[in-house]
Amino acid sequence: MSTDTRPSIRWGGIIFGALFALAAGTGLLIALDSGILAIVRDRARPIAFGIEPSTVPFVLAIGVGLLIAIIAAVALLRRSRTRNRDAGPAPSTGDAGRRAR
Repeated sequence: MSTDTRPSIRWGGIIFGALFALAAGTGLLIALDSGILAIVRDRARPIAFGIEPSTVPFVLAIGVGLLIAIIAAVALLRRSRTRNRDAGPAPSTGDAGRRAR
């Protein structure tokens, strides 16, 4: 049983929250600044009219792949955190090492 009384950190929530906050901030910046909005409209116009039916599965595959990569990164962070917590303190090499000889 662990004596650690700190609350656990939900890394998935932190990372997804940061991504959503970044997307919201970018959206607000674009919506509130008319100069940036005009640039986005000019750049998006060729893309919007160049989308074909074969583009949709490609974009979906990229989106799903990105989501899987983010989930995998969160899982790796969580696994490394639990391994470090379960390992406990490193054994001392002081007097115990000398007595074993």
